[in-house]
Formats: sequence, structure tokens, C-alpha cells
Amino acid sequence: MQKVEIIAKIIANLRGYALKIDPDATVNDYLKAVENLVEAGEYFREAGTKTCLNCVKCCYERIPLTNVDVIMLRKGLGKKNGQNIDLYHFLRDYTEIFIKGWEIDIILKRRENGACVFLNEEDRKCEIYAFRPFVCRSFYCIPTTEETETIRMAVVNLGEDALVREYLLYLREFGVTPYWTHAVKPKLNVSYYPRNIFWKKENYEIKIKDILQYL
Repeated sequence: MQKVEIIAKIIANLRGYALKIDPDATVNDYLKAVENLVEAGEYFREAGTKTCLNCVKCCYERIPLTNVDVIMLRKGLGKKNGQNIDLYHFLRDYTEIFIKGWEIDIILKRRENGACVFLNEEDRKCEIYAFRPFVCRSFYCIPTTEETETIRMAVVNLGEDALVREYLLYLREFGVTPYWTHAVKPKLNVSYYPRNIFWKKENYEIKIKDILQYL
């Protein structure tokens, strides 16, 4: 029995979905379930397509990263390019960091036209599909319930906070010049980013019910 099940549901007069979640379900279980929506043609999509295949609408949107995403991206790109990529150089080369006071936002780098740097625009394919981030795997384009959106945003926000904490500790430990894309009165204080359930996690085997306790 699957720990997360997709249930068709009419939302705002559009065919969307809800989730039935087992108490022991993890984020990985959630991702396995929603990835079944890729080729499911019976759902409404904002892009107007029947499936997600070769649709690149979400590839032109902001893609926030979690600490787990960055671990998987560093490993995947390292194997692909034949080299190890440390945290600082990954963030410098593949992300954009926006800072306003103590608020820090880390997203995948985008081209001038808004496309994700890993999108092959000619072939309309993702070059890192096998290890793409959580946001890319959770397909926001299909209508879903408030409960599902709450889970999704909790993963994104807590995971990104853990990534920011890791970055700030790296800066402090190695004394390197901070990298950012744009900053307004930056306050790089790790105390603003305490440990949470994502801290030191290397995969998405994290129980959803434990994540929701942070809300």
C-alpha cells in the first residue's frame, strides 16, 4: 500500500487532486506519488497541456532550493562533470542569492529570459532531470488542496532555512567573501536560522507529520 495516494478532486471547478497521507509517510513518499502526475492527462494544467512532458512553464519560474536539493545537485553535477563541487562554489556558479536584512533567498540561477540555467531550451528538456530540486518535482501547475500546498511550502521554507544556515556557517568557518546576487543591508547572522528538522539531512526520508509540527 502506498503511503501517499493521489485522489482526484474538483477544485474551483477544475480537475485537480488531493492527497491521502499515511501517518508514517515521508517527503520521498509524497514525491513518488505526485510524480505519477507527469503523464496523467485527466488533470487541468495552467499551461493548457495534457501532460507535463515537454512542458517548460515551471522552468521559467523562481526555483527555491533546500539543503537536500543542494546535496543531490552537487552529487549529480559532480558525477556528470567529473569533479567535486563544494557548497560555496556550487552556490556561486549555479544559484542566485537575494538578501534583505536577515532574510536570505537562494534560488537556481536563471538566464536573462527567465529560464532555469539547466533548461535546454532547444530540446525543451531538463539537463538535471534525474536529480532536479523538490520544487521541480512537485508540479505546482495542477490545482490542489490547501493541505497539499501547506506541506509543499513547509518543505521549501524549512529546507531553504537549513541551506541558509549551512551557507552562513560555511562563511564563518572558512572566512571567504560572501557571495550574493543582490543585497540590501545584509545581516549575515546564523542565529536567525536555528536548526530545524532538515538540518544535516541528506535525503527526503523525513516524515511529513514531523515537518508539520514546525508550523
